[in-house]
Order: sequence, then C-alpha cells, then structure tokens
Amino acid sequence: MAHLCINCNAPAVQRSGDRFTCKKCGYRWDVAHEQANAAFLASQGRQPAESTAEPSGKTMGEPTDEDHLVAALVKYTVADIDELAGAAGVDLGDARLKHEKAAALIRSGKIALDETGAVIVVEDGESE
Repeated sequence: MAHLCINCNAPAVQRSGDRFTCKKCGYRWDVAHEQANAAFLASQGRQPAESTAEPSGKTMGEPTDEDHLVAALVKYTVADIDELAGAAGVDLGDARLKHEKAAALIRSGKIALDETGAVIVVEDGESE
C-alpha cells in the first residue's frame, strides 16, 4: 500500500522502519503519529500505518522534541495555532488545515515546550 504524506497528501513518501519522510514537502512523522491521527486519516479514507517492529524487538527511542510539540499542538484549536503563529511572527503560508498549520509552526523553530510542557514562543537570542 502506498503511503500519502499526512501534511501535503503527496504520494512521494519514503518509509524507513516506522518513520516516514515526504520527498515533496520534507515533513517527517512516524507510525505512532499516524495512529494518533487515525480519525483524520479515516476522513481521507485511509488507515494508519502499522508498526514494522517485532513485538519482542527493540522499542522506538525516546520521543523527540518535535514529537512532544506535535502532541501538545494536537490539543490546540486552529484559532489557537493561528494566534500562536502570529505571536511567534511565523507566516503559515497557504496552510489551511490544523495539521498543516501545526507542521509549519513546528518547522519554523520559533516554538518550543517549557519545563511544564506548555508551548512557548522562542525569542531570537533567548539562550545566551
């Protein structure tokens, strides 16, 4: 079954184990992200990918900062993401859907999670 990018819907997706990379837009995600967004995929007539890892095999490494940001932004509304992008000075371009806006915001590098797990705007030169 060919995978489609969950960001831009392009069929040019490369899979390596449980991770995916879109050759068109560069968006990266994994099986866990697809499974967490099963309702969205179902709305497009798709099922989330299954893990290729052996049940008794190695587990995936610790979630990345990007994984934590995705999990935090899933709880936001589209209006919240638009407001956060405005506060961070990020142009979301032609992103219309929630996941597109969240992906553009994450790729900007202008947001991060604080020690409590809240999404914050990262100011230039903040970590001097």
